[in-house]
Amino acid sequence: MKKNVLLFFALISFQLIDAQSPIYKAMMEDYHFNFYQVCDSAEAYFKNRDKGKGSGYKPFLRWKFENESKYYPTGNR
Repeated sequence: MKKNVLLFFALISFQLIDAQSPIYKAMMEDYHFNFYQVCDSAEAYFKNRDKGKGSGYKPFLRWKFENESKYYPTGNR
């Protein structure tokens, strides 16, 4: 019984951690979103946040640089 309760709380805590992740990260993987929508969402997220080490800003810029030339000029993927 104790194992079931611990497992239950572990699953809930992982879901809460995942729910706190920025929305732009999920948008990067979902091809239904336009390239420019993802960029706008990420830049809005980082507008009032620190862009230093560990913030995720550099990986976003790498993704942007790497993928900008892969899509149509309209941003469709």
